[in-house]
Amino acid sequence: MNNDKAARELYQSVMNEVHAPDELVQRIKNADAKRTRRIHTKWIAATAACLAAVMMITVVIAAFNGKGDSFVFKASASEIGGEAFAEMAKVAPIGGESGGVVDGDQTTHTYNSIVPFALYCDGRNIRSIRYTIKNAVFLFPYDSYAADYREKYPNQAAASDKVTEKVESEHKIESYIEKDKQYASYTVSFDDQIKTELKHYSDMQTYPICILATLSTEDPMREETKAAIAHLYSGGSVTDPSFVDALMEDFRVIYDEMFSKVTVTADVTYQDGTTDSVSLRFSCLSADQKNGFIIGAKTA
Repeated sequence: MNNDKAARELYQSVMNEVHAPDELVQRIKNADAKRTRRIHTKWIAATAACLAAVMMITVVIAAFNGKGDSFVFKASASEIGGEAFAEMAKVAPIGGESGGVVDGDQTTHTYNSIVPFALYCDGRNIRSIRYTIKNAVFLFPYDSYAADYREKYPNQAAASDKVTEKVESEHKIESYIEKDKQYASYTVSFDDQIKTELKHYSDMQTYPICILATLSTEDPMREETKAAIAHLYSGGSVTDPSFVDALMEDFRVIYDEMFSKVTVTADVTYQDGTTDSVSLRFSCLSADQKNGFIIGAKTA
């Protein structure tokens, strides 16, 4: 509904046309605390037209009184959904790790990146959200490599402590920052979610939940990514602004390849125990010296 007036007009027009039993209509009006699908199960013998009308009334009333189950994912104030990626996080240009392993005349390069998992679930009647990640891992800095900063950032540390049911990943990523405490999933209650808006690089450095992703030159990848990696080692001077800009674009392509392989499944549990789920995908939207790397998220 666009507004309350439209909702009331639609509700009234439906009520004027429906010839369902008065008792049933009254039960629907009084059913605020019940799930919609439970209201009309005893009226299977009613005609199809009457049943459709009753269901219409139920939907209208549920929307009118705000009791329907629903969820949507957001990054800051932006809704995650549709065709476009919504900005989830900014990563400083100096962030990440890279390395190489030489075997004869073959060199394997690897690139790691840590970004804040800065999104949350909004909606109605939600009890908790469970996140499960593939082709990457979750990190909780205040439980591992940033534990010394718990006193400096008590709010972030407290938010990290409210995460429950963390399941350690069986596929660890080799990382200088954190090698052991890497997780495949975790659960957070609806009321304990973190809704910090990331406006500065410092926000990333203090965020309580992060994704660690990796890319190796041994992995299948797009030709564009292969060309970007080759350009990184083609020579040039960091005092040349155009060369630095080109390097940033190379890393944007690499990070985009890296995060395009990552998926997160969010399982939403409502107050009555029923569930819904959605898959999330990621991308590196842009990269430059001023704004760093912009990481986006969208629903699959």
